[in-house]
Order: sequence, then structure tokens, then C-alpha cells
Amino acid sequence: MNSGEITCPYCWQTISIEELSPSSENVELVMDCEVCCRPIRVTAYWPDGDTGEPVYEVEPES
Repeated sequence: MNSGEITCPYCWQTISIEELSPSSENVELVMDCEVCCRPIRVTAYWPDGDTGEPVYEVEPES
């Protein structure tokens, strides 16, 4: 399976995440940064529907 890259909103390090399966709905998950261990909320969506690359929105989990 491919992986995607996101930037931690706390330490600004680029980290790899497992690429999610395409979906017609947004997919949300919370994960810990593997560098600074702080919680990150990741929302993935597919602007081209079920095809193409996902877009990841990343924000601090509060």
C-alpha cells in the first residue's frame, strides 16, 4: 500500500502515514506524531471522487 505525507502542526516535521482507501465521504482520524508524540487530527478527502490522490488536512487535536 502507498503512503502519504503530512506535516505535524506542532513540530513541523514531515511524517508518513498509510494511505487511506478512496471514499466518497471525508475520512477523519486522530494519530500521534511519531516525532513529538502530540495528537494530530487528519481529515482526508478525494476531490476527484473515488479516484486520484487524497488531500490531507491536518490540525492539532484539542
